Amino acid sequence: MAENYKDLQALIECLNIDVDKFNEKKVKAAGQRARNNLLNCKKLCDKLRKQIMVDLKDIPVKSRSVTSPSLRLEDAPATPSLPPPPATKV
Repeated sequence: MAENYKDLQALIECLNIDVDKFNEKKVKAAGQRARNNLLNCKKLCDKLRKQIMVDLKDIPVKSRSVTSPSLRLEDAPATPSLPPPPATKV
C-alpha cells in the first residue's frame, strides 16, 4: 500500500508541473500529459482504495463490552406501561 501511495504522490507532482506548463505557456503536449496523469491518478486511487478496504478487513474488531455491571440492560428496572387514553364521546 505504501508503494502505491508514493507512486500517487509522484504522479501528482508531475501533474502539477504539466498543468502549470499548460496554463502558463499553453503547451498542447503538457495538456495531454496532464490528462494522461489524471487518468493514471484515478487508477492508482482505485487500487489504493481497494487495498485500504482489504487492510481494514484484516484489523480485528474491538468488542464494546460493558465495564460496569450496574449498566447492564437485564438489571435495569422496567418502565411502567402507560394507562390507555380516555374514551372520547362522539
